[in-house]
Amino acid sequence: MKKYFVSILTATYNRGENIKKLYQSLANETNFDFEWVVIDDGSVDNTENIMQGFIQNGSDDFSIKYVKKENGGKHTALNVAHDYVFGNVVFMVDSDDELTSDAVEVVIDAWKKYDEDDIGIVAFERMTSSGEKLGSFPDQLYIGSDLNYKVKLNLKGDYAETIKTSVFKKFKFPVFEGERFSSEGWLFKSIMLDGWQSVNISYPICVGDYLDGGLTRGGLASRLKAPKGMMLNTDLNLRVANRFSQVTKQAIIFDIYSLEAGEIFSRDRFNEYKILKILSLPFAAIIRWAVKMRRAI
Repeated sequence: MKKYFVSILTATYNRGENIKKLYQSLANETNFDFEWVVIDDGSVDNTENIMQGFIQNGSDDFSIKYVKKENGGKHTALNVAHDYVFGNVVFMVDSDDELTSDAVEVVIDAWKKYDEDDIGIVAFERMTSSGEKLGSFPDQLYIGSDLNYKVKLNLKGDYAETIKTSVFKKFKFPVFEGERFSSEGWLFKSIMLDGWQSVNISYPICVGDYLDGGLTRGGLASRLKAPKGMMLNTDLNLRVANRFSQVTKQAIIFDIYSLEAGEIFSRDRFNEYKILKILSLPFAAIIRWAVKMRRAI
């Protein structure tokens, strides 16, 4: 079996029409040293037929793997992908995104240039279809810990991260019964806290707009449907926060999720920042109430 340099990983759910644009962008790449691994999280639209069409009648320039599973949320699809990605690096690309024509070539060149034993991530920029950057790195190349970069500089936005496959496979998302969402930030913060270094490059390689019904648009209301997973993610946010305002905000958010999960007396409350978590409870209760009231209107 041929080993490709890049495993482009797409977890999808009911995005059959959107995934056509992604496929076309892959067919237009200048470098085909990649496999496209699509994990279908139980779609009930025409995604399966479209993917089978790509496999049977599509481009011969790159390999396609299609796996369909029972619906459980994007994070469970990413967990399943551990058994199917075999490239040197994993590039997670949403089904409603497209890649620039030079994306794979740029990714491969960067990894060949900057890869060292302690490098876990090489990150690039994302932009909208109108060319607006969804996240922006300073022009100067950065190599080091994102604890000393994204966190301290308080960089916001979405980026196009490529992950060394051996590092990606070290971290499976926690899965809780009845929860179909987990923040991808959990993965990147886990990699960061495990000591892996990042290379951040100011160059956009991924194009995408937020769609109605997408996970990114969900906000706090949708995240309240997965409170246990979000408690773990927010606990990592507390560990990487470096300003008192950030720590306070994350403590309140943690309490919102712990109230929703009915776990205000869980062990997680009594690790780091336990006093602050206790003091934050009244504010968390008010915000949670307000969010629920807004959803009910």
